Amino acid sequence: MTKQRKKRNKVYTGRDAASTPTVHRYTAEIKSKPREWWDDHKRAVKIIGGIGGGVIIVVWLLFELFRLVTN
Repeated sequence: MTKQRKKRNKVYTGRDAASTPTVHRYTAEIKSKPREWWDDHKRAVKIIGGIGGGVIIVVWLLFELFRLVTN
């Protein structure tokens, strides 16, 4: 009896590999106008808010430092 060869269990990759079809599932969501605006501008608002918050903290710290030095 001949020795059986081990079956290949590694995934084929590369250009020649057969691709399996991908199923995309999309769902529609009814959004209000403010929610739609927020989804469109979320990234910019967060960046601007972070920079604005940082500026406010630095100004407040400088104000307190000035107050301590003058007393």
